[in-house]
Amino acid sequence: MILVAAGEERMSGRICDSLVESGYEILSVPEGGVIPELVKDKKPDLVLIAGAMADIGIVALCEAIAGAAGMAKTPIVILSSKMNATEKLSAFRAGARRIVTEADPEAVVKEVGRTLEQLEISKKIMKYHEFCGDESKDFGVFPGNLESETEQCELRDISSDEKDRQG
Repeated sequence: MILVAAGEERMSGRICDSLVESGYEILSVPEGGVIPELVKDKKPDLVLIAGAMADIGIVALCEAIAGAAGMAKTPIVILSSKMNATEKLSAFRAGARRIVTEADPEAVVKEVGRTLEQLEISKKIMKYHEFCGDESKDFGVFPGNLESETEQCELRDISSDEKDRQG
């Protein structure tokens, strides 16, 4: 589920329609101040901040979302063409994953899709590291490339042996 902070209603309406047409489940909220509580309750896969909010700044909203219990890794995508470089940097530091400056609904849907895909890849990599142990991080093996988790760990062990022989 995507939680949409609908700052600019006309723009966010088109974005929400495009997300729904693309198969995403959304929850649109017009006030940013309620979003941190909703994030805790609903646990969305992604938060889309569509424009400036009247009741809370974009950076403060990112900080509140990232600070919500268990939500630090929830991706935040911001749609705003009005942010300067300093504001963008502050938003990234506060937890934003992407900033889309183009109000084209198709571009926003693509960025949302890319962000969710990266999130899934990250989850697979973390699962792989948990299964095989931390030392597997040195070998750059992507978990989706091999048939089984056992095969992945066997490859890691072979790589460890080869590394020991070389060094």
